[in-house]
Amino acid sequence: MTIKSKLIITSIAIAAATAAISWFSYINISSGISKAVTTQQTNKVNQLQNSVNLAFNQFIQTGHSAESTDAIKSSFQQTDLPQLLSLLNAAANNTTEIALYNADNNQLLRPGLEPQQGEFYELEHIILSQMKSPGSKTTVTKFDKHFALVKSQALLIDDKVTGIIFNVLKLNNVFFNHLKQQTGADFKLSINGSSLTTNSALPYNESQQLTWPIQSKVSGKIYYHLPNASLSQSLPDTGIISIILIIILMSALVILTFMFISGHYRSLKKLSQASQSVENANQLSKVIKSLNIIPELEDFTNSVNQLVTQQNTQLRNMQTKLKQLDSTLHNVKSEKVSLQVERDSAVQAPKTKSEFLSRMGDEITTPMKTLTSMLHLLSEYSLDEEPKELLSIARRSSNTLINNLNNILDFSKLDANLLKLYKNDFDVRQLIEETISEYTPHAKSKSLQLSCNIANEVPEHIYNDSKRVKQILKNLLGNAIRFTKDGEVSVYCDLVMEQSVEYLRLTIQDSGVGIPEEAQRGLFDSLEQRTKLTNSSFAGRLRLIVSKKLSELMGGNIGVNSEPQKGSRFWFTVSLHKD
Repeated sequence: MTIKSKLIITSIAIAAATAAISWFSYINISSGISKAVTTQQTNKVNQLQNSVNLAFNQFIQTGHSAESTDAIKSSFQQTDLPQLLSLLNAAANNTTEIALYNADNNQLLRPGLEPQQGEFYELEHIILSQMKSPGSKTTVTKFDKHFALVKSQALLIDDKVTGIIFNVLKLNNVFFNHLKQQTGADFKLSINGSSLTTNSALPYNESQQLTWPIQSKVSGKIYYHLPNASLSQSLPDTGIISIILIIILMSALVILTFMFISGHYRSLKKLSQASQSVENANQLSKVIKSLNIIPELEDFTNSVNQLVTQQNTQLRNMQTKLKQLDSTLHNVKSEKVSLQVERDSAVQAPKTKSEFLSRMGDEITTPMKTLTSMLHLLSEYSLDEEPKELLSIARRSSNTLINNLNNILDFSKLDANLLKLYKNDFDVRQLIEETISEYTPHAKSKSLQLSCNIANEVPEHIYNDSKRVKQILKNLLGNAIRFTKDGEVSVYCDLVMEQSVEYLRLTIQDSGVGIPEEAQRGLFDSLEQRTKLTNSSFAGRLRLIVSKKLSELMGGNIGVNSEPQKGSRFWFTVSLHKD
């Protein structure tokens, strides 16, 4: 039996003994740890269930006293509902809300929102139920597009339902994040196919489900995910003994291996010293035989001879390939220079065209502005109805043409980085009113109602480029009127806060056909579209792209919210103050 065989057999025997001892120790230790972890997990799940039950039951048990109910009835009679709503929501937070329904004018009042006729935020079925059978009712339902736990109480005056008070517990991310802070666990809520989670990256399964805490027609599923529990326990005596035995056995294995390798090392050292004085593989083979080294190295000698022969052949092949690669590299360098020249020409061409268009802007727009002015002067004369209508159409067409030309020229300037802003203080309300007045005839010609509403907090003057703000407003308002067949188009101006910075926001809403969700992606970014565009939709897309670049240049942003057959809501923001 060779030394190699002896070494392998010995190592296998020691490894088998070590594995057997380690396995029995592992069984003993893991059994105790598994029981402790199971108990700990059970206690934690019970705590989670109690926390969820407590959150729901505290809300359900919350109610209004007889005195507060009488006060609410009195406020309904005195029509002081906004003040009452503010007082009722004084203690509300991001997860709770109190709303009031006024049966006299059929309106639902919410804190911080203007009441809208016919808008009940998906509480219509509760209102109908209370009107038919008044009382105190609790249910899980949709509220403002999200699920919530809703308590409703009808207010009766002379046996007539005059109003309904709604206590709402919003089952949103804020609610479950609050539970997460209390319990340290992550949660997932699933109701009728809709779901929300405190951490979408975690896995949730049916075995991690809590009992739904209340009795209701609509029930959901609450899943949980606990962090890996750490259990600190001292190892049993059997584990320590096993570790000591493993160390002893492994030490013995190292010593035996060292003894076996020492003989081979001495032979290899002699071989290394002899190989330093030989010139080729044949001489090395003769030296090995003369050294009377262990028989295992005879195979090594033959392998060395074969390896040297293979290396010589590979060296010659590599030299041939190296010459070929040198020739290929020379050709690639030549092609690279040609491609760089072509690339530079291709990059420069669009920029040259953009600079040409931007510099020709005045040459193009000046005659059109002159034509528009002449048409305006002509409209001041007393004309018959038919010529006056034709003149009105000509004026609208010329204004549209000038608007399209301006957008094309601005697109070229933006592409060539030649467009500059000219900021100054300007009157926001005057700018909006002038734009509304300019588009009112167009809206009337299509039998559309054009309205405007400016929030009280909007300052009288802001600092920015008034020309570009008006251009964006005209682009969005023109698109809204163009693509709305009937109904109304409205403009709303207010202030918004984003990352502690205040912006002016203008919103244009229409009752048109709307925009599908898949068509909204990239609406402001590119003129490319899979379906074939008509001339009007192409011009409309150009207005949106120019509007986005202008709003970003003025420190703001632009966006859209739309659903098919429900109209569209375009908005943009600009910076309010000096940089």
